Amino acid sequence: MLVDSGPMAGATAPVTLASTLVTGNAEHLASFVLAKSVNPNAPVVYMSFARIFDMKSSTVAQGGPEYGMLRTGASQMASFYAIPSAGREILTDSKLLDVQLGMEKMGTALLSALGGTNMVMAMGLIGSLNAISLEALMMDHEVINYIKRVLKEIQVDNDTIKLSVFKEAGIGGEFISSDFTAEYFRKELWIPDLLNRGNEELGTDFEKESFKV
Repeated sequence: MLVDSGPMAGATAPVTLASTLVTGNAEHLASFVLAKSVNPNAPVVYMSFARIFDMKSSTVAQGGPEYGMLRTGASQMASFYAIPSAGREILTDSKLLDVQLGMEKMGTALLSALGGTNMVMAMGLIGSLNAISLEALMMDHEVINYIKRVLKEIQVDNDTIKLSVFKEAGIGGEFISSDFTAEYFRKELWIPDLLNRGNEELGTDFEKESFKV
């Protein structure tokens, strides 16, 4: 059972983020009690949609830093109760495939992931959830894979730190031709599907071929 609570800071909840989390938590707990009263074995998921009311535009903002911060807070509350967490995490208020979209989607998704959210939803949505874009869905896939690499963290052990590799290269040596590089580069280095890391000339050709209609 997904219980989705969506208080808006400054509108349907007090303006402070802490009070907005308190409002959402009260709604969640009340719903959980009701569900368990009907069926004690009913599984529940703490799904938060807490966000803020933008005082400048008089709209609900779902791409700013507060959105990701509220996701993090809600996920930590779910962890406190030992309940799985979920939410619409990779959001943007942008209506276009632009810099704002990339910035907001990465920010909201990364904060949520670092906060421990178990289930991420809303991939491909743009314009404050009012439209869906197949191009944005592809970008979201790239963002999620980026974040998955971050969550794997840096592995530090005898396998990833070998003094023999340094000795083999020697002073002024290189590691491109090392067997160690061949063994570990796919495990250690994230290789994007869409992002362009080539030089300008190759990048231009790549973009022309990739986005032909």
